[in-house]
Amino acid sequence: MEPALLKSIMLSDTVIREGGTNKLSLIGIFAQFNASKFPFQIPLFYATPFITNLSGTHESIAVVLRIENPSTGDVLASASGTIQPGEAGSEPAPIDRDVIFEIPYPFPGVVFPEAGRYVIKALINGEEIGERFFKVLSVSAQ
Repeated sequence: MEPALLKSIMLSDTVIREGGTNKLSLIGIFAQFNASKFPFQIPLFYATPFITNLSGTHESIAVVLRIENPSTGDVLASASGTIQPGEAGSEPAPIDRDVIFEIPYPFPGVVFPEAGRYVIKALINGEEIGERFFKVLSVSAQ
């Protein structure tokens, strides 16, 4: 069996899921944080992993995102949820490995102790499938 693949993790200010079409709108996409003082606490942001190459028959698949400081290994925040491939209340069905699951996770109140490089790691059923680095920069308040 081939491993699950993490295509990307997008960071955004907010996420809207449209009724009917189930499309996601990621609002305010960004690649880094800018802070004028530390520790720096962001009120809320979303991390949306795009996961594919899942296979087999599952009732649910556990997904965890962890924000870590790679220099210390400290976990600053985590969020978890599940992918439920079938209809609620129905028998588990095989997953089409070409389907890309988009799962937005809110991260409220994450505190970054200092400027630097941080990482978001994605785990499926406890196994790491990929990661994305980002920076928290120190900027002058204007």
